[in-house]
Amino acid sequence: MHNTRMKSAPLDILSNEECDRIHGTTVDILRQIGVHVPHAEARSILADAGARVGPDDRVYIPEDVLLKAIESAPLPSQESRWLR
Repeated sequence: MHNTRMKSAPLDILSNEECDRIHGTTVDILRQIGVHVPHAEARSILADAGARVGPDDRVYIPEDVLLKAIESAPLPSQESRWLR
């Protein structure tokens, strides 16, 4: 049996500048506004990594912590390579 899946070329919807702007805004939101993390163990792990836990279970994630997490994430599989 042979593979009948069609090969497709990568589709670039956003420019590099647009991707950079989205990334920069995301970093600002995580650092300044934070994200609600209701799970105590998750807050503890984030705090140990360098994030600041504020009131109401809000976690503020600085850029260096975010970039370290991104760099340590496994590479996507061949099928999901278009996600990055």
